[in-house]
Amino acid sequence: LTTKIQTDYTGSYLLLKNAINGTISKLQSTIQNVNHTAEFLSKGLIEVKNTANFISDSTVSQVESLESTSQAVEIVYE
Repeated sequence: LTTKIQTDYTGSYLLLKNAINGTISKLQSTIQNVNHTAEFLSKGLIEVKNTANFISDSTVSQVESLESTSQAVEIVYE
């Protein structure tokens, strides 16, 4: 997909040349769009992973705090 037909043609061959070159251009554009989309999705997934890790860490911290509070309440009521 890096080389287009450069030779000058006439008639049906010119139509074929233009169709092939047009197809190559569209494929190049499509591949670029796919690459950009994949890069965008990759960055988004990293953000989602980081957020999930933050939420997980926060949840663990809250559970530990709740356990400490629960133990303190048990001591008070004993």
